[in-house]
Amino acid sequence: MKYLFEEDFNTLFKTAKRLFLFLDYDGTLTDFIESPALAFLDKYTRSLLRRLSKNRRFILGIISGRGLHDLQRKVGLKGVLYSGSHGLEFYARGKDHRRESQITKRYLIALEDIKKTLGEQLKGIDHVVLEDKEILFAIHYRLASVQNIIRLKKICQRVVSPYVRAKIVRIGTGRRMLEVRPRRQFSKFDAVHFFEKIYKKKKDDLTIYIGDDVTDEDIFRRMHKRDISVRVEKTQKSKARYFVHNQFEVQQFLSALSVLRPFSSS
Repeated sequence: MKYLFEEDFNTLFKTAKRLFLFLDYDGTLTDFIESPALAFLDKYTRSLLRRLSKNRRFILGIISGRGLHDLQRKVGLKGVLYSGSHGLEFYARGKDHRRESQITKRYLIALEDIKKTLGEQLKGIDHVVLEDKEILFAIHYRLASVQNIIRLKKICQRVVSPYVRAKIVRIGTGRRMLEVRPRRQFSKFDAVHFFEKIYKKKKDDLTIYIGDDVTDEDIFRRMHKRDISVRVEKTQKSKARYFVHNQFEVQQFLSALSVLRPFSSS
């Protein structure tokens, strides 16, 4: 991976007519904190996003594992594309979209049973945070001790395994997190592809994606070689082309993008 700020941005983006700019939320636009409910955008980051959303050269989207409506409330901006639940839900052109084939009645009934049981059995374990995303259910253990992580994983395995064997759900993973998801595979790349398709991405357009999580790696791996993938915090295992060190440098990059010169075909 190459450090992003070693590039000249005007040169890097000179030939791109439109820039499809997609970002993760937690750990990318906000700090990675113990409770997802407390991860708020600061005013400066929101102002940069608002500026980019009004720039006709940009198609701006936020792609997150959060539930769609939670994500929209947290960002709170119009003129932005949103995808929640790792690519299961979308908001574009004034409408909500959902991959209904994944979210069966059988799955939703099982999910409610799992939520109730895990809520009871994980109660009282220090630094374990449960997040109900409506169509997914996440167990965060960002500050939990090793002993408590082992304990909660055993509980999750015991509770969820019967539904896994019945081919109703699967257990997904993220950054210090377990998650109950529909059985069929889906990923954040589905959201990137969906937005590129409905906004008719062409050869002279460029996609930029910035993320910090293992759930972003599928995007990094599947993006076109010409596109720009950026990992927050360098790791040798990442498939991203570039890295930045932290959320502050994400802000700096957004600020640099907001003052890019307009596209010129000359």
